[in-house]
Amino acid sequence: MNDPSFAQLARFSVLFELAAASVVLAARRGPRGGEVPLITWRRLAAAAGAGFYVLVLKFGLWPALDPFGAIHLIYLDLVVALPGLAAILLAADILGRRSRGPSTAGSRPDSARQPGPSFFSVGLASSEMRGLLIAALFLAPLGVWASHVEPRWLRLERAWLVCDAEPVRCGWARARGVERARGGTSGALASGAPQSLGLPGQVEPVDFQGQPREPLRLGVLADLQTGRVGDHERAAVQMLMAAQPELILFAGDLFQGSDEAFEAELPALRALLGQLAAPGGVFAVRGNVDGDERLERAAAGTPVRVLKNELAETEVAGWRVAVVGLDEPLRSGEDYDTALARLMPQVPAQRPGQLRVLLVHRPDVLLSLGKELKPGGESGAVQSRPDRRRAGQSTGAELPAGAGNAEPGGHPAFDLVVAGHTHGGQVRLPWFGPILTLSAVPRWLAAGGSHYFAGYPVYVSRGVGLERGQAPPVRLLCPPEVALVAVVGAE
Repeated sequence: MNDPSFAQLARFSVLFELAAASVVLAARRGPRGGEVPLITWRRLAAAAGAGFYVLVLKFGLWPALDPFGAIHLIYLDLVVALPGLAAILLAADILGRRSRGPSTAGSRPDSARQPGPSFFSVGLASSEMRGLLIAALFLAPLGVWASHVEPRWLRLERAWLVCDAEPVRCGWARARGVERARGGTSGALASGAPQSLGLPGQVEPVDFQGQPREPLRLGVLADLQTGRVGDHERAAVQMLMAAQPELILFAGDLFQGSDEAFEAELPALRALLGQLAAPGGVFAVRGNVDGDERLERAAAGTPVRVLKNELAETEVAGWRVAVVGLDEPLRSGEDYDTALARLMPQVPAQRPGQLRVLLVHRPDVLLSLGKELKPGGESGAVQSRPDRRRAGQSTGAELPAGAGNAEPGGHPAFDLVVAGHTHGGQVRLPWFGPILTLSAVPRWLAAGGSHYFAGYPVYVSRGVGLERGQAPPVRLLCPPEVALVAVVGAE
């Protein structure tokens, strides 16, 4: 089903529901002219029958409706139809009360006045039912926020990766920070000053041989997933470039749409990617919505280098950086296990001044890394402290000992894993997290941010864009982001 026909179905569905509810609730007088309650069990049964018909119309007569489309229609029911029905009921209640008129002044004391007939007869007091209806009205502004405000509330997320010299290992620092789009770019990140970065007191940007070293700034971009390049996508690129990254990593999913739409947007996509530039290079991998050769064509003539199950090495800011880019299995036909087995021998050994980054679209690759054997043949198990599970963030600069090790001596094969794909879930609930992630990794990891998993420091981007097609274009408690990871040395 194409987008226009789905949009027509969505509009018709909501209007039909409101019309059906209005018809069911319209007749308010009995056969002898007596007033009957606005809501009765008979009318509720009629409304339920109308609702069942709507569900059959929605989900039974539209075989092209995909799961995202079903979620979209349910979302519209919650933020449009339900508040609309609540408004109709409350308006009918107010008009009904006014039609009865106030009690005649002086006819009886206030304490002796009796309220008129209740409009509600479903077992709840009138005040309780009205309270529920008023609460339902607030779903409408919530829908406006989730559909039109938060999806464009772009933020710059910051994280700090601290790499020790003895033994050589990397872990997340406790300090984190956020810059909103309206707030500009942090001068501290641009200058690399450790005090301004808010790093712990024992962490200094020093060279492994004791010489001063500037932090290595890694820009992380993922899931633009646009159908048309606009101000939002340009703002994301401009925000990232204003942070002056020395190396940029794009975790895939550039464009989602038809081949015709891609051809029309190709010049704009190239112009957008052409703005990405960094001294250490710009590296990208394909995502699941990047059709065959789409990302390569968009990157042609730009500084972006697309990695397809290959390793790239660069030197920048005194660091030697090796980037292993894993291609999307749906496009390459090579699964993660096979690709990793072939690429692992090419990964440089762990040593001071060397940063080894695994760039991949789906964080599910961590499940493959977690299956590796520890020295001695013990199976690697996922390591995550309980407090990290709850907070969804790392709690210290130390790397937890444990699984997922590919080198002798128990050292992880990569110092950092960067992924996207999940969009942070797009919709997250308090104390629960993302409702849907489309990933096999735990929800606390798919929610995005800096974590440890299987012994690896991981950064999962919430992405810039939204799931397209029939999916509801919403974000709730999960704003879009670009990220800057500052890699520093620790004494």
